[in-house]
Amino acid sequence: MKNKRRTKTAGAAALLMAVMLTASACGANNSNAGQNVNGSPEPGINDQLPEESGIQDPGSIGDDDETKQPEESAPTTGAGTDPDAPADIIISNEGIYTGLIDSNSIEIRTDEGAAAYRITEELSPAINELESEAPVAFEYTEKVIDSEQGIKQLWLTKIEAK
Repeated sequence: MKNKRRTKTAGAAALLMAVMLTASACGANNSNAGQNVNGSPEPGINDQLPEESGIQDPGSIGDDDETKQPEESAPTTGAGTDPDAPADIIISNEGIYTGLIDSNSIEIRTDEGAAAYRITEELSPAINELESEAPVAFEYTEKVIDSEQGIKQLWLTKIEAK
């Protein structure tokens, strides 16, 4: 009987030790993370982490003077419908309001085709008054997301029923 009890105790001890080793290896507070054997920081680890907020600007990793986007300024009034216009130009157009895509975007059909426009909370009351398939006059800006691939985001600045 003693031999059976020792086997159970040894098995339980081995299981407990395995759980404790696993827990210590996966611990949330690993004070040696990012350090080499001597305790000094390893080069390259956490070099690009921000100091204040813990959130890093996606454009800051690997940016150099050739690929860095210029800082965006407040929109200014401009005329024209040039699709290659910079983000600080307000572009006027007319189309058919199709409806909400989600809580942040709407779709408007123009002569060039349907496009999604990002909206702000300030425009929500005006958009809520629009009927589906209503003709509208609107203004928007283009914000370049990826200049190499030509990806732009259209931001609605004004909309009204015609």
